[in-house]
Amino acid sequence: MVQVKKPTTREEIALAARNHLYTQRKAIERFLLNHPSDARVFDAKLRLARVVAAEGKMSNDQAKVDEALELLVDLEKSVGVPREKLADAGFSRASLLMQSQQGSPERTRESIVHSAQNFVIKY
Repeated sequence: MVQVKKPTTREEIALAARNHLYTQRKAIERFLLNHPSDARVFDAKLRLARVVAAEGKMSNDQAKVDEALELLVDLEKSVGVPREKLADAGFSRASLLMQSQQGSPERTRESIVHSAQNFVIKY
């Protein structure tokens, strides 16, 4: 059995977390590529969006956060998916929007309220 050194510094812990997210993302991407008709594709895409969002937030990469938001928007448009699963994607999108707001407090507050109201109306 290979002994893995436990991270001790903040930088080592952040690197380990980024590596873990990278490994998760690659595994999900392989699953989606190899099993495009699997019944769990929606759940895998939802997990992929959450992993991409976490990568973006960890590295302050707004492009990755935007990519995750686009993945979630696409999931919400899925056909033949139970409403509860669509709501999971919608809630994840609304949550990510709330977490990634920038700008004045008033504008941020308005955006968050608008996002929450849209979620309630839709689901």
